[in-house]
Amino acid sequence: MTRAVLSLFLCAALLVLGLAAAGIQSRNHQQAEELDGLKRRCDLVGAGNESLEAAILAREFDLELENIARDDGGPSR
Repeated sequence: MTRAVLSLFLCAALLVLGLAAAGIQSRNHQQAEELDGLKRRCDLVGAGNESLEAAILAREFDLELENIARDDGGPSR
């Protein structure tokens, strides 16, 4: 009798543990989607800021945008 009760208790505990793990995984998946959306928006804002910075530098120093955008440090064309 005690063996059956302990087995039933163990099965119930494992079922609760599985349900809790599934709930946590679902919440983590939702948070990951939200963070991915925030990262994409930040990337877009960063790209816009770089574009505006290049335009401001070009206007202020009377340079061509192609020369500002070069990252390799090589001579401009």
